[in-house]
Amino acid sequence: MKKSRLAALLAAGTLLLGGCGLLPEPSSLIQAPSTVSAEAGSQENLAALARSHVPRGTVLSVPSAPIGEDSVLPADFDADGKDEVVVLYHARDSHNQVGAFVLQQEGQDWKKAFTVKGSGYEISWASTNDITGDGVPELLLGWKVGNLAGNVLEIYQNQNGKFQQLKKLNFHQLELIDFEGDLQSRLAVWKKDVVDAFEVDLLKWEKNGFILDKHRYPAYFPRVVQYYERRTEAVPDAAYYWYYLADAHLKAKHPELAYRSIQRGMQQKIVIPSYEAFTELQESILAQLEGHSSDFLYEVRSAGFTMSVPKEMVPDLMIKEENGPEASYRVTVSRSHYRSLFTVSVFSKDMYVEREEDSLEKIAETDELLFFVEKEGAEVSRISNEEAALRDKLVSSIRPGLVYPSYRSLEEDSITKLVKQATNQYWYVASGGKMPGGELEMFTYDDLDYRHMGTDLDSIHKLTAYLSESFTSDSIQSFVKRMKFIEHEGRLAQPNADGGSLANFEKAEVVQVSGNSEVKKVDIKVPLGSSLSYELVPIEIQKTEAGWRISSEPGTF
Repeated sequence: MKKSRLAALLAAGTLLLGGCGLLPEPSSLIQAPSTVSAEAGSQENLAALARSHVPRGTVLSVPSAPIGEDSVLPADFDADGKDEVVVLYHARDSHNQVGAFVLQQEGQDWKKAFTVKGSGYEISWASTNDITGDGVPELLLGWKVGNLAGNVLEIYQNQNGKFQQLKKLNFHQLELIDFEGDLQSRLAVWKKDVVDAFEVDLLKWEKNGFILDKHRYPAYFPRVVQYYERRTEAVPDAAYYWYYLADAHLKAKHPELAYRSIQRGMQQKIVIPSYEAFTELQESILAQLEGHSSDFLYEVRSAGFTMSVPKEMVPDLMIKEENGPEASYRVTVSRSHYRSLFTVSVFSKDMYVEREEDSLEKIAETDELLFFVEKEGAEVSRISNEEAALRDKLVSSIRPGLVYPSYRSLEEDSITKLVKQATNQYWYVASGGKMPGGELEMFTYDDLDYRHMGTDLDSIHKLTAYLSESFTSDSIQSFVKRMKFIEHEGRLAQPNADGGSLANFEKAEVVQVSGNSEVKKVDIKVPLGSSLSYELVPIEIQKTEAGWRISSEPGTF
């Protein structure tokens, strides 16, 4: 019915594409292949294979995490060079009945090598990663059992052709972490204590079980510090946030900052954790401080440098990071709220313009970055000779580079990959698509200058199918309406517009993720060009039957 109506309107000449009913659902554009060929390897073929094996009355199910994973996961569990296929499903009439199975190819046929019924009412996690470090992936399945109880993670390994459960873990939030230069994945397990305060630990598989990976704490826990810094800023009188901030600082090898945080927490009303827990953590912090005879190494990870902080400066040292002028990134070091000592400004070599009146002193450089220091004007005269000597010692210790290895989060990698794909698709649409003749065909309609879209985007079906790889149907409809796309002489057209942006989504990083199992709100830090200066971009991502898709409108980020 819609097709015939659309054809009739197209025959009339020009059609405005503002109505929701004129846009097809992305799923309607996907045609099942005439034959299911697993060798083809495409996600569509794998999905068709999976659908032919799901139990009666069930449908494929997209996991709630990590964002980016699909209902069908290929992985080589037996190291024979051929992928098996993990299939996730739930009951057609109820999401409360969930399960998974693994398909293995035998000759020309596919058979179930493993099946498991979910121990919860939602698939809260599904991934295939090398947890044990043997070079072969394990199967990780998470089941949600309740809002308070959280989730159960089950880890399975193929042992001599049979899948055996290695371990069960409880969690409320989970991150899968890969450290630079290390092929073995770690698990960052967040267990809720109260409200949105979590006990966090980093786990590594060793021999027959998980151990605390204390060696990697300093690399991972600055991330936990950032989380609790946001919480203490939002709710400064909640003692439990200060407790967990102190714990995170201690694990990040900053007992000096941990001491400051535990003191703030003990000034508040203590209910959870107990006063005894606060006292015990304070004693651990003091023990590390007393046993520390040298200066403290401090990574300014966002600015790409490390400095050695003299012990005398530790108790009241403050460090503030922010965007600076002319696409610089500024790190201001102060002895208190009122006495700034110096500011380090970091510039991209590609974007730095030297000025004669600059009061900046260059202290270091890398292949890509320039590091300058500026002593704080009027503040300098207010510091003592002893403090000036400590300041100069601190400045002279600044070195480009980091002490601890960088790492990648599976979910954050998937989010940034989706966002990069989405922005590339938006700019491709803005360019008009494929123009075989190389020339734009322009015309005027309703006092606006328009141009026809290229052959790969010259119909609403083609445009929708293309954008639906990254965006939800509603966001595409809103985009088409806002941008005033029209059908003109049987071809899609868009208004002429110039565009461009310094936002470098190729180097985007996830700052934080919030939301529920259906919709996630994500804050993305997007550098400007090749600099460290950035924009903070909010994006919404929604779970659909086709997988996780961006529900923010194309062109709004």
